Order: sequence, then structure tokens, then C-alpha cells
Amino acid sequence: MASTHVGDLHVQGILSSTQANFPADAILNKQVAASAAIVPTKFIQRLRKNFFQGGTVVDDIVGVGIITGATGTIVAVKATLTETACIGAAVIDVDLLKNGTTVLSAVFTIDSGDAVYAVVSGTISVPGLLVDDVLEIDIDETTGGGTQGAGVLVEVIYDEDPQ
Repeated sequence: MASTHVGDLHVQGILSSTQANFPADAILNKQVAASAAIVPTKFIQRLRKNFFQGGTVVDDIVGVGIITGATGTIVAVKATLTETACIGAAVIDVDLLKNGTTVLSAVFTIDSGDAVYAVVSGTISVPGLLVDDVLEIDIDETTGGGTQGAGVLVEVIYDEDPQ
């Protein structure tokens, strides 16, 4: 038998129940104790995966990871050079692949206009992820009569939803 209480309710002591139904946004971060021991599979996981290739940049395709959450979202992909910048016509194209297909509106490029530690970002056009999707970084360098940059660092940021 259900009963309804209208207005504020103050309980001194412990309130126990076998089930509770809270409206959306009723329990916020500040209401959850640090010692609550909630398992990680109940949270959105923000992951940052980095790839570094030291020395003169060469063509490479490297694995970022396999999605383990039920779904997910690619948040950002960015790159920089940490050793030497490209000189002249040399360029480095960076692409982010999901299951072998680009998720960017276009590859993004590091060229002679980008100083060492200048961060260049890609534009994500297909952000959605599903369990077992495979993410890879594709680096394609073209020297083109210039001098290739060195020390490329690529970071991919993505969220995985609870399992």
C-alpha cells in the first residue's frame, strides 16, 4: 500500500527501504561519499591515449585501443612536434581511424607554419563509438623537398559509457 507525503520530510535517524526511485539530477556528486565504493563500470570513463614517435617522423599506423564500454564518444584528437619543426614543404598528416575508416572531416596537418609544441587539432565528424570498435592513429609524412619534423606526439581523448 503506497502512501504520499506532501511537503518537506525530515528524518532523524536512518531511513531504510528495499527500493528507491529518485528523479533525474536528484543525486549529485556532492551527495556521494568518497568512500562509496561504486565500481568503475557504473561511470563514464574519460580516457586519454598518447602516442609518441621520437626522431624524424615516418609513416606509421598505431593502435589506440579497443572500446570496452557499451557505447562511447570521441572527444578530441590533437598533435604536436616536440623535437624539431617541419621546414619548407615537409608536412605531417594525422588521421584518426575507427575500424579502419576515418572519423575526421579531413586529416589534419602539421607543417612549417607550426612551431615546436604548437598543438594542432582534428575535427571529428563521426564521434560515436560502440563496444569492440578499434581506434588507430595514421601518421603520413611527406618531405616534399623540405626537412621533416621530429618527435610527433598525438593524443586521443574519448569517453566510454558504462557497460
